Formats: sequence, structure tokens, C-alpha cells
Amino acid sequence: MAADRLLVGALTAPVDRADLPPRTSRELGMELAGWLIVSLLSWLFFGAIALGLSFVPPRPWWALLPAGIATVITLGLLRSAVRPNPAYRVRLVRLGRFAAANGMTFTPRPDAPHTGPGLIFNQGSQPTTREVVRMDEPREIELGMHHFGYGRSTTHASDWAYATTPISDQQLPHLVLRARGKWTDTNLPGSDDESLGTPELEGPGAEAYLVTAPIGRTGTVGPLLDATLFRPDVLARLTERPVHVEVVDGRLYLYRRESLVTEDPDTWRWILELVGDVAAALEDPATAEPGN
Repeated sequence: MAADRLLVGALTAPVDRADLPPRTSRELGMELAGWLIVSLLSWLFFGAIALGLSFVPPRPWWALLPAGIATVITLGLLRSAVRPNPAYRVRLVRLGRFAAANGMTFTPRPDAPHTGPGLIFNQGSQPTTREVVRMDEPREIELGMHHFGYGRSTTHASDWAYATTPISDQQLPHLVLRARGKWTDTNLPGSDDESLGTPELEGPGAEAYLVTAPIGRTGTVGPLLDATLFRPDVLARLTERPVHVEVVDGRLYLYRRESLVTEDPDTWRWILELVGDVAAALEDPATAEPGN
């Protein structure tokens, strides 16, 4: 489905409560486990304060206040854990109907995480991929959200939206373009590929992106980028809503913090056009034009 022919009505159409999908036992179990952990921590913290205040003469009534706060937190979290989140489920219904109307597939929670060659995959611990949309025409594209933990504690986590498509030119070098600026305060994970370095490049593209490419290939990488990703029309599209770019093992990846699988029709048109335009530029730099 071409971006200019997308059927977007389902993204904003009302959804009956009867059509909302029920939570799976796994989802309910995870939410209840989270409620139990946070509740116990709340009681340990506020209970310790209450116990300490109880030894302060003449044992003021407000010594019971911390216990009351812990009780309110526990009941509030329990209500959130037990009661379904209708807004989230409405979103799932809309995305599913949008995908079906446009010949796509939508998988809220795949059984296995995405394991592509891109930088954000096979990272950290407990990786999960969610809200995956796949399409086959006019080209194969997959979009989703990828999560992984890092560091000694899995409470530290990273979430990345991605869009990927295969590209026909299998001889392209491994390229990583990290968008510069305030938008990139949290950058892409580093690469374990020791053959990559940072070539010395000049021009608008080098000002917008920090480029990583194979060491010793500056002489070929510069002209390649000038003819493809740093071509003025393509660069303007890439920096319209800044995205990180990676070309690896015959695939194009675009990365962004904000979700690309949304209920916003303009975001869908933008990302599908962008993936097609950038891939076309890489596959045939001499003839590719935006929008084709």
C-alpha cells in the first residue's frame, strides 16, 4: 500500500467497549507482580517511618500517616492492575483494523523479539519487541518497538522504534548515521564491529550526522553518501523529523525514540514514504527520486 493511498479512517474511528480485547493471563500476571513489588516497597519505606515515629513521645496521631499513605498507594496500584486500560486496548483495536484495511499485519506482542543485524537488536538483557506492523507491497517493510535492559539491573532499559526494509544492493558497506543535536541526547548503542571507524567528512550531511563506516573507506564512503543519503533531497527528508540510519547486511534501518506505530495518519504517511525514498536512493542513486 503506497503512502498516498493509505486508508487511515480506522486510526481515529470510535471503538465499542465490547470490541476491546481481554488481557492475557500473562499480562495480568505481570501487572499483579508489579503491584505486589511496588506495594511491598511502599510498606517497607513508609512502615519504617511509622515505626520510628511511634517511639517519639507522646506518640502523636500523625505517626500513623505514613501507614495511611502506604495503604492508599497499595489500593491505587491494585485498582490499576486489576482494571483494564481501555485507552491502550482501543489503540490496539484501531491499529489492528488499520493494518487489515491496508493489507498489513499487526502483532501487538510477538512471541520472540526481532533479531535482525541492526544495532538495537541482540543488545542487553530480556529483549522484547512489540506492536509490530508488516507489509509486503509496494515493498517489504516492518515497523515496531524494541526494548532491552542493560547494566547490572534490568530496571535500566532502552526503547527504540524502528522501521526496516531489505535493499537490493548487497555490496553496500556497513553504515551508521547518528543524528546530531539535542534530539539525540540518548544515542544509539555502540557497535562491536572493530572494523568500523569515523571517517572525516564535510558538508551538510556531516553536520547533520555522525557517520560510522569501515575503516579505510573514506574515499568511497564520502562519494557514496553524497550520491545517496546525503543527496540534498534525501537529506532534507531524513532531517525533517530526525532519524538515525543504519545500512547493514542488505537492510536499511531507521531508528527513533518516539513510536512509529501510532494512531496519527501523518506519521504513517511520513515514515512509509521516508523508508521507500531512502531505500530507493541506496538501490539506484542515479535515478531514485523522492516519492517514487
